[in-house]
Amino acid sequence: MKNLKSIISRSLISAPIGVTIGLIFALIFCQVNNLPQFTPSTENFVSLFVNPVQATFASMIIWALMGAIYGGSTIIFEQERWSITRQTFSHFLITYMLVTPLSILAGMPFNLTIFWGYTLNYCVVYFIIWLATMFFSRKMVEQLNERIPK
Repeated sequence: MKNLKSIISRSLISAPIGVTIGLIFALIFCQVNNLPQFTPSTENFVSLFVNPVQATFASMIIWALMGAIYGGSTIIFEQERWSITRQTFSHFLITYMLVTPLSILAGMPFNLTIFWGYTLNYCVVYFIIWLATMFFSRKMVEQLNERIPK
């Protein structure tokens, strides 16, 4: 029950972060593609809705769900009986398996080439974040160990 409460609270905290990140990426997308007006996703995605406001609202829900997934899944790293490898691999699989369909729903075109490119990007970004986190954690442990009297 404690874990469920933690997952829910982390998800609720992370959902607005997901919306913020999604909005920033949508704005960058608009800027890079020199679009005359804001659009939350691809033209195909926006065309599914009556107007861009509805498309933006749907995008915000998807971005919130993505944020909630990432936030809620961090509880995996508190499973003390699991190795860091098992924690990392489980977190990777859960986030990849849940976020990928949302990415497709959010307008990512779906064909094999794009899917494999997305998967490669996901793996590379995940690895970079994992590497940075491990480096930071190792530094923190070293600093804490230096404080322990010998």
